[in-house]
Amino acid sequence: MNNTNNRPTSFVVVALGSMWAGPQFINKGETLEVERPVRNEWIGSKLARDATDAEIEAYRGEQGAGEDDSHLEDDRAALIEEIKALALERTALEEKRDALKVEVAALEKAKAAAAKK
Repeated sequence: MNNTNNRPTSFVVVALGSMWAGPQFINKGETLEVERPVRNEWIGSKLARDATDAEIEAYRGEQGAGEDDSHLEDDRAALIEEIKALALERTALEEKRDALKVEVAALEKAKAAAAKK
């Protein structure tokens, strides 16, 4: 859902006939999720109809069925560790940058003093 206007950004529709949608072949009666402009075009062209509540529930169930998200926790932990390591590296680089700024300022000061002689 889009928070600015509380309108759905995607819709579940049922194809009224077999058709090609880009590289994907859609069978008659197939339930799929589409964006608002596609939904409006297909409904207006009688290529699809809005899915019923029961069809939407079945579609959502099929989309979530068989998904094993246990590997995601391992990925999440690895990414958190990587973020921590990168944060430490960033801090070290910032300290090095600050030290180089001080060194550059000292060199510029020495250069200016040498130019005055």
